[in-house]
Amino acid sequence: MCEDAKLSKRSKWGEAVYDGFFFQAEAALEIALRLVGSEVFIKDNNPVVICVFDKQQMSQYNKLLTLLRSSNINSEIYCGDGSLKVQMKYADKKNAPAVILYGDNEIKLGTVTIKNLKLGKEVSEDVKMREDWTSSKTAQTTAKVENLVNEINKIL
Repeated sequence: MCEDAKLSKRSKWGEAVYDGFFFQAEAALEIALRLVGSEVFIKDNNPVVICVFDKQQMSQYNKLLTLLRSSNINSEIYCGDGSLKVQMKYADKKNAPAVILYGDNEIKLGTVTIKNLKLGKEVSEDVKMREDWTSSKTAQTTAKVENLVNEINKIL
């Protein structure tokens, strides 16, 4: 292949040069998404994130994860270290439609707190003052664990 025929592309990982048949996985995925329509994949690939309050409770978080995945809901447990704020930023970066808060109180009561991040983004566009945001509780709900799948499906 002649030097003029090389393609270069700037990605979030730096400059990439595509030469001949040697495409990086990123380039192949990008082409496939353009051909099929990226919204089909992106909508289904955003996981519901389960926030971790206590690493001693990982078995409880795994039960939630199994419940969601057995219902074909893309989900994951946050596996890094960090405060709830850090975990929420992670979920936002992953474009998660929702996060599940499952702390000691929720475990004792058999409930989960679900933050609807999708709705929260929509509501935040219209909010002008902090009081408007705090008075709007529509982006967060509490449900029994057995109703978790139904509540998440409403969000999706």
